[in-house]
Amino acid sequence: MFHDTDLLTCTIWDDLLFPGSCPEWARAEASKRVRETDLFLFCDTDLPWAPDPQRCFPDEAGRAMCRRVFLEKLEATGARWTRVYGADAEREARAVAAVELLLNRCANR
Repeated sequence: MFHDTDLLTCTIWDDLLFPGSCPEWARAEASKRVRETDLFLFCDTDLPWAPDPQRCFPDEAGRAMCRRVFLEKLEATGARWTRVYGADAEREARAVAAVELLLNRCANR
């Protein structure tokens, strides 16, 4: 199963947009779910900014801050993750390769 947004992501955005308002139960549940997640695909910020009404932090400093916050949280929670970067087919190939590696490991258990 693939998720675009999970509870960990929600807690990070809560901290970024509404500091101090994230309930502790959400943080605890997010940490539990991280341990149950096989792999996070971290889509890096190496692509040009494409504005839309849902996106925040369009400036370079804001994007760098968000990148740092997400990576720090992945590391702090012990999440298994891989960085997806590059453009178009290269980016897609990195994501596919990471998922295929995970599936092969699961099949060989």
